[in-house]
Amino acid sequence: MKKVTLQLFLIGVSALLSWWFLLRAPDQPPPSPAPVPPVDLTLVLSPQAASAAEETVREETVQDPPPPKAVMGTPAPEPEPEPEKQPPPEPAAPSEPVEEKPAPPPAEAGTPDGDPEESAAADPEPEPRTDPSADAVRELETIEGSKELMRQAKEEVSGKSRKGFRTTFLCTARDQLDIARYFGEPVVLVPRAGLRPGSEYYHRLVLTGEPGIEEVRSPAPLTRYRQYRDLFAFSYESLPRPMRELRRRVFVRGDVYLFAALIPPREWGLVIVRRDAALEKVNRGRGGRKRTHDDVKNFTMRYVRLPGGAFDIQVAGISFDDGTVVDTTNGGMR
Repeated sequence: MKKVTLQLFLIGVSALLSWWFLLRAPDQPPPSPAPVPPVDLTLVLSPQAASAAEETVREETVQDPPPPKAVMGTPAPEPEPEPEKQPPPEPAAPSEPVEEKPAPPPAEAGTPDGDPEESAAADPEPEPRTDPSADAVRELETIEGSKELMRQAKEEVSGKSRKGFRTTFLCTARDQLDIARYFGEPVVLVPRAGLRPGSEYYHRLVLTGEPGIEEVRSPAPLTRYRQYRDLFAFSYESLPRPMRELRRRVFVRGDVYLFAALIPPREWGLVIVRRDAALEKVNRGRGGRKRTHDDVKNFTMRYVRLPGGAFDIQVAGISFDDGTVVDTTNGGMR
């Protein structure tokens, strides 16, 4: 009895499963396979982290895509013919390009045997370039080596020799510190209180190394420096910072006797050389009596910055007692 019951149960389970799979299962296509991930997953996520090999794979995939696969029962379409690549010319059997005749070589300088004299004449060496700063330094050394010129410069600077004319200097405020360093000018601020006998003092700008200010407990060297550039002629804001600090040693303008850059004899020697040469040039361009320093009312001098940090002093104009003014920059006269 039990055996018959078990057989009937198994037959019922088999019938139920057959009914389910044959009659109740939905008519659906099998699931499609998961999409193939990109070949270059690293490039998609992080282009900066792609390796050289991955870059090559991506470029080849983009530039040369594979042909589509053939479908069953249908012939595969023929790919479009690619442009025929020209093979590189073989060294053994090159193609026949149009040969260009090379231009004849230039004629050799000199004789075929290479005569050194004729070669040098055909190809002269360039002239050496001059250094304006080096020339200016050598000129100052020459001036200092001239006893007669330095004697005249010391006399004029100290006020012992009066020529009867004035000298006006043209320069910018921003160049004052560099001019003082180049020519070795003492830059001083003399308070009126520092002129009292027995308690003389003045303030001086230290130009060696880092600019600084020191107080000198001695009379200011005014008798040895009658020629100077008045720094009050420039606005306070336009002066270099060390000179502004020197000016602040005495706040009240009326309490300052002198705020100036004193011109030393070596610098004044250059002024003498330049003004004498300018006056001689004026005399060469005119007839009649030659003009001298006694005919001059004013020399206008200009500081000129040279490449390399040096300075030159040039004559910008000459004013004569008869009213004639010569502009030496362009040779004009009015």
